[in-house]
Amino acid sequence: MFSEQLCRQLLDLQEYEGRDFDAQDSDGRTYEIKATGTAKGQTTINLNKKFDYLIWLHISFTDDNVFTYKIPKDYFPKPKSKSREAISLSKICRKNSTQPLSFDFYIDKKT
Repeated sequence: MFSEQLCRQLLDLQEYEGRDFDAQDSDGRTYEIKATGTAKGQTTINLNKKFDYLIWLHISFTDDNVFTYKIPKDYFPKPKSKSREAISLSKICRKNSTQPLSFDFYIDKKT
């Protein structure tokens, strides 16, 4: 997936060997990666997975930025079921005062 490759490149993460996680760092911490084009960050996730962090890429096309939020697993609510659950990443970040890293990009809109 493009968003996973982009995140690994931006944050110097490696691809996880296997299908359990989207990435890992040099210390062996595991990551789930989610990307949205809106500031609300509505997504679904299996909260039963044992990842260490979730990286949220908020791609803002209005101001040509990619905001990355590194959210520890313990910031998420306890799972309510064994399946995927709908969550708002922006609410989790606000509640825990999680600040993003910002990466600028440029799109030539004339071509």
